[in-house]
Amino acid sequence: MNPASGRFRFRLIFLAVFAALVVLAGGLALIFLLPRAPALGLEMLPALQVGTEPLGMALSSDQKMLYVANAADGSISAVNLASGASRTYPVVKARLNSLAASSNGRALYVSDVEHARIYALELPSGRVRGSVQVGDFPQALLLSPDGSRLYSADTGSNTVSEVNTATLKRLSSTPVSERPFSLAYDPDGNLVVAGNLGALERIDLKSKTVSPPTSLPDLSRLLGLCIGTDGQTYVADGLSGEVLSLGARGNRKLDPGALPLGLEFSPTDVALSPDESKVYAVGRSGYLSAVSVSSQKSLGTLELGGDLRRIVVSSAGRIYASDFAGARVRVVGRR
Repeated sequence: MNPASGRFRFRLIFLAVFAALVVLAGGLALIFLLPRAPALGLEMLPALQVGTEPLGMALSSDQKMLYVANAADGSISAVNLASGASRTYPVVKARLNSLAASSNGRALYVSDVEHARIYALELPSGRVRGSVQVGDFPQALLLSPDGSRLYSADTGSNTVSEVNTATLKRLSSTPVSERPFSLAYDPDGNLVVAGNLGALERIDLKSKTVSPPTSLPDLSRLLGLCIGTDGQTYVADGLSGEVLSLGARGNRKLDPGALPLGLEFSPTDVALSPDESKVYAVGRSGYLSAVSVSSQKSLGTLELGGDLRRIVVSSAGRIYASDFAGARVRVVGRR
């Protein structure tokens, strides 16, 4: 064998092995350098790449798929959470906002804030079945437990629309206080509406009567909303930078936790842990906060980065937060 040829082959093998070691070291560094919060028992996992300016999210009933509304793309990303593979469902050339997924796994609904419409998609194909006109600037979407009705918080027209999901017909439009932003059910089956200008109201879905607004501690800008099985209500207050706890346990502001000097939390959404022992909040500061439900005290924060807008928590406790600025969904899991 030619000595020069042998040396060349040796160099090629050496370079290949060296390159493989560099890739392996980089992967290990990425894993170990991802932020962790030991006190919370949580750590940041690799993010999911989605479309531009992701906002609303919805998990499939079997928890295998995550659907993400991409505001700037007019599309929905459908991410397989086991493999990480994703598909894109084109919807309309407009700004999409919120999502709702049916419990039978066959339908997905998304709001179009530009044209005041809600689009219905068939799953798993992603085919657009049709759309329905609702009030101006539809924000939150919420399905009835049986999937026959869809409710929309119409921020621009100060109404809550009720839609028949089979016919895609708007059945009613209930006036509420200014700028409804989020929706949730209370334990009695009433629809709770959180307003962007601080009002918290309940709609009796049979009579369509609206309760007087709940009195809040101070002027608030209510964004995300979640309600426990005991009826305690938690809302992200974008004005005070805190999470509000309202209900039988009293009305109080919960401190989301300490952040680096000069940084404001600016909460945008909240969600309960599966066992309802914690309230998670995300904010435009790029931080995740956890607050104890029993003590109503901060358990700590975890820096995720980006501009976090919405949060969903799986039945297994995995946390997903849409990063509006980063075209990705940040993922947090247990250690």
